[in-house]
Amino acid sequence: MKNFSDRSFCSGLFVWIEKHQLLLAGSRVLLAVSGGLDSMVMLDFFRRFGQKKYALDFGVAHIDHGLRTESAADALWLNDHCQALAIPFWQIRLAVADVHQTSAQSSLEAVARELRYAWLFSLAREEGFDALATAHTASDQAEGLLMRWVRGAVQGLGGMSPVQERQGLRLIRPLLDTPRAALEAYVEHYQLSWREDSSNAELDFFRNRIRAQVLPLLRAENPRLEQQWCEHALIWQEEQQFLEQLTESAALTVLSTEPEGLRVLLRSFEGLGPALQRRVLKRALTQVCGDWKIFTSRHLEALLQLARAETGKSLNLPRGILARKEKLSILICHLNSDT
Repeated sequence: MKNFSDRSFCSGLFVWIEKHQLLLAGSRVLLAVSGGLDSMVMLDFFRRFGQKKYALDFGVAHIDHGLRTESAADALWLNDHCQALAIPFWQIRLAVADVHQTSAQSSLEAVARELRYAWLFSLAREEGFDALATAHTASDQAEGLLMRWVRGAVQGLGGMSPVQERQGLRLIRPLLDTPRAALEAYVEHYQLSWREDSSNAELDFFRNRIRAQVLPLLRAENPRLEQQWCEHALIWQEEQQFLEQLTESAALTVLSTEPEGLRVLLRSFEGLGPALQRRVLKRALTQVCGDWKIFTSRHLEALLQLARAETGKSLNLPRGILARKEKLSILICHLNSDT
């Protein structure tokens, strides 16, 4: 990025932070810092403005996942960096690979993420922090949205939110509106030191292939791709929240919990549009099973067909769930229930 302007860079962050009320005066923020370029820019921003502009205290938390030979050296380097700046520092080494061997999760990245956030939130609560800040960028948002799109995970197209309430803390993402190219220019301008994660170059990982091979082609067609996707993701999130409110209201009149299972009352159900019907059925399956992830859009379409089928027809669903068409309803229950 040519002609870097620190004033423009910082003013953009100030506007984003103010718009979403990310940094509350007098609060205590724990920064999740890997030592990579993105998180070191976030750390430098807090060093410059955390106390001066926002009157807040902050500390740094670092996780060594134990997956790279250089990870211990990265942790030591970051510890020395924070000590030199008199910034409180916490670190932990996690046996991610060992946990992954016995985990139901197929993805090593997913296991690492679960362990990472579990420790970060636990530490933040123990040390009296109000918020946890991560260094996710607009580029991370674009990568994640594209990955979900390729995998067909339409429900995830809202991406990450600027702020979330989670486990009694605020999870904030102050860099989420900023593309990685701007952070690279910041680092070059201020000659900041940072550590490169060697695994970022490994094309065995889906995200790395998206980052290295796909996004550059899309960015050539639209240089503002990341910012625009981030803007659209926020709009999507707001619209999803509105649809969720409609679903909640519809579910009150359509779904009836009874001893034998959950009933979808067809008279009310048929008055809904197809989009809302799908959302209500998704809620019904989640309520009966406790987990939506095992179902797909094909199961929803099969249930919609069952609603139009003749009385007595039934549908077998994953985890021993049965849906049966009755005269005025669809009964969704476990196969071993007394129906």
